[in-house]
Formats: sequence, C-alpha cells, structure tokens
Amino acid sequence: VQRAMAVAVVACLSALLATSSLGAGQSCLSSGNIGACTESLAVSSLGASGAGKYEAEQQVKPTQPYANLAVVVRSQVGRLHSERVASMRKSWDFLPEGSLIFTHEFGRAAWAVVPVLPRIFALLPNSVQWVLFIEDDTDIIFDKIGSIISSYDPHAHVFLGRALRDAQPTVIHQYNEDSTLVYPDFACGWLASVALIKDVAAYVNNSEARPEFLTDAQFDVAKMFRTAASILVSDHSDIFCAAPGRACLTVAHARPNVSRLANLSLAEISFAVKTTTKFHKNRLLHVRQTWGRTVKHIEYISDTADTTIPTIASGIENTEMGHCGKTQFILRRFAKQTGFKWFVIADDDTSLRVSRLVRLLSHFDPSEPIIIGERYGYGLAMSYGYDYITGGGGMVLSKAALDAITKSDCDCWQVDSPDDMWIGSCATHISIPLVHNWGFHQAPPSAYSATLLEHQTLISFHKCHKSGDCTHARFGG
Repeated sequence: VQRAMAVAVVACLSALLATSSLGAGQSCLSSGNIGACTESLAVSSLGASGAGKYEAEQQVKPTQPYANLAVVVRSQVGRLHSERVASMRKSWDFLPEGSLIFTHEFGRAAWAVVPVLPRIFALLPNSVQWVLFIEDDTDIIFDKIGSIISSYDPHAHVFLGRALRDAQPTVIHQYNEDSTLVYPDFACGWLASVALIKDVAAYVNNSEARPEFLTDAQFDVAKMFRTAASILVSDHSDIFCAAPGRACLTVAHARPNVSRLANLSLAEISFAVKTTTKFHKNRLLHVRQTWGRTVKHIEYISDTADTTIPTIASGIENTEMGHCGKTQFILRRFAKQTGFKWFVIADDDTSLRVSRLVRLLSHFDPSEPIIIGERYGYGLAMSYGYDYITGGGGMVLSKAALDAITKSDCDCWQVDSPDDMWIGSCATHISIPLVHNWGFHQAPPSAYSATLLEHQTLISFHKCHKSGDCTHARFGG
C-alpha cells in the first residue's frame, strides 16, 4: 500500500511539474529546491482544486432546497476571481433567487463587509433566516447545513465559525490588547442568523463610531459584532474547516480551480526595492542574499548611489515617515521599461517567495488595470476614503495599472506622504480595482494567528531584515 501511495504521489507531482513549466513552476524548478517546489505547487494547485474523492462528491447537488439560507461571497475583480464567480453561479444554481450574493457588485468598500452589512441585509429574501459568508475559493457541502442550523434558534443571535485568536497585540489589529476578542477565519466561512445581521446592520447605519482604518476584515467584523450585539464568534473548527473532513460544512481553498494559467515567465516581472544608505549593509544585504538573487530584473532605489551593490539614486532625500517621492520615482522609472507585464515594489525589509508570486500572477491578465497585495482601507466605513495595498507586504501592479497611474494627474501629496495610501487614493480616483490576496503580509509571521497561516499560500512577510524574523515552516527561512 505504501509503495502504491508513493507511486501515486510521484505521478501526481510529475503532472503538476509538467503543467507548471509555465510561470512559477519554471522558476521553482530552476531553484533546485524540490521540497519547496513540491510544497508551493501542492498548496497552489491541489489546495485550490480540492482532492480526488472530496472534489467528486461536491459535484452532486443537494437533495433539498434551502429557502432559509443565503450565501454571501466576498468576491473580487480580476480574471481569476471573475472565473470563480462564474463557476459558483453555475454550480449553485439550485439556490433560491436572490440567495447568492457577490460583494464585488457593491463597490470598493465591500471587501471590508462591515460598511455594506446594511445593503446585504436589505437584499436578503424574506424567507432567509441564516447567512453563510465565504470567500470565492471556499467550498460548501450543502447537505450538511440542515443538521447544523436545526440546533440553533434562528430568532436568536447566532455567530459560528473557525475562531482565531492573536497571541499578542499586533500592528495589523492596531495593537488591540483584548485577548478575549476572537474572530472568524474568513477562508473557512462563517454563519450568522439574520436576527444578528439585522441588529448589527442597524447599528452600522445609525452609529457614528465607525473605524477610520480597516486593516483586517475578519477582525473588524468581530469587533463590530461585539460592539453592536455583545457577541463573539463561537468556535466550530470541525464544521468550518481548513481541510476536508467528515463533519465539514465549509472547506477553505477547496473550490475547483477554474482559472487558466497564462504563460508568464519571471523575466516578465520587474522588481524595485526601496532603501536608504543606512540600510545598504544590513537590510538590503539580506534581500540580496535571499529572494533578490532569485529574480531576473531588480533595481535597488536609494537616496544615494552605491556602485558596489549597485543602488540607483532617486534624487530624493530619505524620509522617516512616508516614501511617496521615492515610490513615484520608481513608478516613472518602471514606465520607461519595456518587455514587462508586472511590476513589484517592495521594502528593504520585505521577504518574498518569488515562485509563488509568479504562479499567482499567471492567473491574472496584465492588460487589465489591477493592483494586488494585502488590502487595507481608510475612511471606507464613513463612505469616503479609499482602499490601498500595504507597502510592506509588497505592491504588485499590472502593466495596464502602471500606465494608467503614470499617465494620470495623480501626484504625491508630499515627498514624505505614505506611498501606499497615495497609490490607493490615485487608484480610486482613476477607477483601478485592488485585489486582496491572503498570501501577502504587512508584518512578520508572529503578528498573525498561527492557525490562520496554516492554510495560506505564503507569498510575503514584512520586517524581515534580521535573520529568523520571517522564518516559518511553510514559508521558509
């Protein structure tokens, strides 16, 4: 049996490597690290498409209608996500009319969930008593829903999910010190009674105490539900699953991967790293010794030129706060380059897994204006402001997005303005959509729930200038 299993694994891996000769597979194999290559491809390919018998079982439509259930998908734009939405509409056509809701249709603030809860509630059919929130790659085993919701009173406040908890105050949650605040793992789905949604939506509509910054939708939803209804998510990790299991209602990253892989090579991606003189010998050295040496085209943009690296002088003095001037210099420099489909801006303490990045980008169309990374929001809950991709985790711009920004009237507010927020504001101004990807991280692994990182395809971390800062079993050292 063990020998048969080994043969099957080798055959599966061989097929993966064959289909992955496009894009990331090429880069991954050229690194010579077969272990990392296997892990990367397994997470990206098998994790997105389900596995064998489990996937086959999900093709069977449920045996009963679910008039009391609505499904809200935190959907996004871009080829990868548009194809996922189309697949869901086709696969789940048995749901009653109006019971399958896609948040990308609500505009830029919808990813944060809280700002659009009143709109979601207003759209729910009168028959609906339960709302299941999922990501666009979360799968649902519909035949499980009846036995689960029958245990709860639909007229009460009910909030179920896979509960996450911070090990310590962290920057991504604005250093919240309340260790009792648990929050749902969005990738695994979460369930709420309409009675609860109604009361929270009413609070959001009437309250002026809305957060100015939105940094993690999972955490922000938990805070709002506790504030508005004095309720925390009840942990049911056996039902809201990170991996397939007998009792699962939902499974993270298990929808069949319908997106086509484009023929993208590493040579078609241009990288730029922001740095300054005082970090040439430490932070920048770390980049050059790790991921920087794995890419085909990279430039180090500094306040001074150092021919030993080499760095390129931006002509802009270093600033301690924001780096808008330096980033605008990079964008203009990018715009003069030819032959590239994607452009990546990173900090000198950002760590990247380049093969995984290439594989992700191969699912998107560079002729479509789009910016990818870890998304935050400013002023969205108050119906003003914009979303933006956080700079520390890396900002990825398609060729079309780069052209649109550099040809627009967008200009840095000040040289030391926050560059990521300026790009987000500009993107809103000229209608460039942003795409959030769970693989990008604005902070080191210690800032995130270990349970959350277990099922993510890890692409980047920030604050990685010291050896070991971004060490993680599934990311690499």
